[in-house]
Amino acid sequence: MGEVLAGWWHGANWTFVAWGGYYGLLLCFERILHPRGVLERLPATLQRTLTLFLVMMGWVLFRSQTFSGALRYYGMLFSPGFSASHLPGFFTIGVLATGILAVFAEAYLPLKPRFTVSLALGFAGAFLGCLVLIFGNDASPFIYFQF
Repeated sequence: MGEVLAGWWHGANWTFVAWGGYYGLLLCFERILHPRGVLERLPATLQRTLTLFLVMMGWVLFRSQTFSGALRYYGMLFSPGFSASHLPGFFTIGVLATGILAVFAEAYLPLKPRFTVSLALGFAGAFLGCLVLIFGNDASPFIYFQF
């Protein structure tokens, strides 16, 4: 219920409420699966990847104006013809590579003394820099203007 209210707080649009409800359902599933040890049996990297995937799918609801827009975006995202061709290739590769490195970096921090926290922060900074270069030219409207 709290997640649905958090979604409603973000705006008077049903997609925000659905966004909150989606995260509420994810928390319910986690509470059901955690005592059974289902999630712990998965490799740590797969756990992180699954979490990131599920969170990113929720953000589609948050950014969509309508449910049909969200469904259309999900359809484009999972269709064989989906392409990031509108993004500059160099930056797209940089973002993907840095993101992949960041996912694996946390797992190796305790194992490799040379792989320090500052190096991990460097990867995170590079990732954010790539995102700024890719999306920095587009002006985004303030999301709370209707609230």
